[in-house]
Amino acid sequence: MNALSMPPATPLVMSMPMTPLAPTAPMTPAIPSMLTPSVIPSGPGTPSEATEVLGLFSRTNGLSRKPEVREVPVTTVSGLDFVSACELSQFIETKSCGLLVDVRPSADFAAGHISTAVSVTAPTTLVRRKAFSIERLLAMAGAQDEVAASWKKCTWVVLYGSGAPEDTASEDTPLVLLARKFAAEAPRGCRICVLRGGYTDFAREKTSLC
Repeated sequence: MNALSMPPATPLVMSMPMTPLAPTAPMTPAIPSMLTPSVIPSGPGTPSEATEVLGLFSRTNGLSRKPEVREVPVTTVSGLDFVSACELSQFIETKSCGLLVDVRPSADFAAGHISTAVSVTAPTTLVRRKAFSIERLLAMAGAQDEVAASWKKCTWVVLYGSGAPEDTASEDTPLVLLARKFAAEAPRGCRICVLRGGYTDFAREKTSLC
């Protein structure tokens, strides 16, 4: 028997009426609450107009925070008596019996110094020697003989440096070494002090005395 020949199967396609989709509103990305600005309403104790407070990330991750700056305190050796620029100017203007000592390098002294000051730039090795007296230091620095011989009659001695924090940060600095030496040899009643701010601040505040 011969096989019956069948026509090829036709796929069944079901047609459905197409319904147009309704337009949808554009999607808005979700914004975390920490990014949305908050509004402070007006009321008692608040501004009359609404105030917008952004503060993005300020309470969460600190990305917008300013870097925290910590001030490092300047170390100053203890036991030093400081005098202000105003006090020193009074000492100078009243011509009271005193001695003003500039411990900066000679080049700085030559470029500018406080009037009546004496430049003393002795090596620290000599300043440390107890046998090397203040009179010898003053004479070696070129001070007048009467100044070197009569400094113990002074009622005050003011020493100053450039004004940098390093001037009084250690016992080994020239300013502190000389202040200690003057204090050790000064007679009773003689005030040994250091000029606060040094020459830099004094020259800015009391230009006429430099």
